[in-house]
Amino acid sequence: NDILRALAFGMTEYRYFRIFNRWGQQVFFTKDFSRGWDGRIQGKMQETGTFVWMAEAVDFRGNVIKRKGTTTLMR
Repeated sequence: NDILRALAFGMTEYRYFRIFNRWGQQVFFTKDFSRGWDGRIQGKMQETGTFVWMAEAVDFRGNVIKRKGTTTLMR
């Protein structure tokens, strides 16, 4: 996949999708569910590595849904 994005099926509000590097620095942020991360930080393609992602949204019942995980960027 060329773009990493959170899928917001069944959600009425998309609060955020964030990606962090191994030092805990935020490298990507969006509130737009159609946007995703292309593996660049400040316009520079990144090397292979592991990144942490976090997402938060609200479902149709008003429940706040939080998810997090890791992803590996491969070139």
